[in-house]
Amino acid sequence: MRLLFYRPAQTLYTSSVSTAFQQGVPLSSGTTIGNHVDGYKLTGNKGNMIHRMAMLQLLDFDRPNSAQMDLAALRKSGKSIDYIKDFVREHFDAVVLTFSNIIRKGDSDGFLTDIIKAIDIPIVTVGVGLQDTLSDGIQALDPTTVALLQVLNDRSVLFGVRGHRTQEWCHEAGFEKAKAIGCPSMFAYPQNIRSLKPTHYRRSMRVMTAGHLHPRLLDAQKARIMTLMAKLPKKHVSYVFQSELSAYTDILGIEGLYNEASSEIDAGFMNGYLQNHFGINRSFDHYYCFNDAGSWRQAASFHDLYVGDRIHGGVAAMQAGTPAIVLYEDIRVAELTAFHGIPNAKVSDLKKHSFADLVDMHLSSEAMARFKKRYEITLGNFCQQIGAAGLELIISPNIAALADRLIGSERAPVATV
Repeated sequence: MRLLFYRPAQTLYTSSVSTAFQQGVPLSSGTTIGNHVDGYKLTGNKGNMIHRMAMLQLLDFDRPNSAQMDLAALRKSGKSIDYIKDFVREHFDAVVLTFSNIIRKGDSDGFLTDIIKAIDIPIVTVGVGLQDTLSDGIQALDPTTVALLQVLNDRSVLFGVRGHRTQEWCHEAGFEKAKAIGCPSMFAYPQNIRSLKPTHYRRSMRVMTAGHLHPRLLDAQKARIMTLMAKLPKKHVSYVFQSELSAYTDILGIEGLYNEASSEIDAGFMNGYLQNHFGINRSFDHYYCFNDAGSWRQAASFHDLYVGDRIHGGVAAMQAGTPAIVLYEDIRVAELTAFHGIPNAKVSDLKKHSFADLVDMHLSSEAMARFKKRYEITLGNFCQQIGAAGLELIISPNIAALADRLIGSERAPVATV
C-alpha cells in the first residue's frame, strides 16, 4: 500500500522543486544555537518528531512509493484543491494524518480542512488530543477548529484520539467516530518498552530530564520550573531542550556554542548563563537539542532514567529502553500518562518526596508490573484499530510474549577487547 503521511517528521527541508527520487536536505553543521533553531521551522517543537515518526515506523507499507508531504504548504504554494486531490488519488492508496493537541482555543489551518474534505481515498487520523479542559465544549473553539474536527470525523476511517477524556469530549461535541487509541509513539518500539525493568535509586544514576526553561515561562511558571530544578540530583543529570531555544535571542548567533554532531550545547556556558540571567543555581552535565529522533533515543539509552516535565522526552527514553517518570501540570500529559499507564507525578507534588523516594515508588517492581499490564491492553487495542482501518503493521501485539522469552533466556556474553 502506498501511503501519504501528512507533515514531515524529520528535520529536513522540503524542497519546492518537485521530481521523483528526491529528498530534502538536512540542517547545516553550523556551530551557533541559531543554526539548530532553524530546524524549528521544519518540525516545530522537537517533541513532534517523536509522535510523527511513529506511524512511519510501525506500519508495513510500500516504502519506495510512499511519501511525507506538507499538504497545507502545498496548497499555500498555489496548487489548487483539484490538483492536490488528483495527485493524491493517482499516487497513493491512503493518507495518514498524525496530529497532537489540536483541540484548543485559537484558529486552525483552513487550507488543510479544505484538502481533507476533497481527498477521495481512505484517511486514517491519529493522535488528536485536548490542549485544555474546554469545559464549555464546542462553544470554546474557533469555527475553523470545529470545521477541521468535523471533516476529520466525517472523512476518517479511523478517527484516533489520545485518550478517554478527549474521546468523551468529542462524543459530547458530536464527533462520534472518535476512538481512544493513545499516542502512536508509545507503540513504535513495543519490545523496548515491554522490556523496561524496575529501577531503584542509586547516587551514581545518570538522569535525563526536560522541562520548560523558556525565558518567558521562567517568569510565568517559575515555581513549576524551580521545583523540578531543585528536586533533581546535583550530579550526573542531562537536560534536553525541545522548543525553548528560539527565545534565547541574545545568544543565538554566538559561534562555537552548538555541536551538531553530538547534539549538544556547551554546558559550561549554559550553566553560567542560566544562573546569571534566571537564577537557576544548579549545573547540568549535558545540554542536548536534537535534530532527529534517532539521536534522541540513542542519547537516552546512555542514561539510567528519565524524569522530566515533557511527555515526549519520556516517550523517547522508553523507546530506547530507559525507564521514565513523566511529570505534568496540565491535562494533555495527565491524559496520556493515564491512558498508557506511564509512571507519572504532578510537578506540584514533588515537594512531598525525595528524588530517591520518587524513583523507588514509581519504578518499583509492582509499579512496572502495572504499567506493563496496561501496556499490553493499549498495544492490543491500537493494533486492532489500525488493522480494522485497513493498514498493515510491522509491529506485533504479541511482542510482549517475545520480550518475556528474550529476558528469560540465556544470552551469550558480549565480547570485550
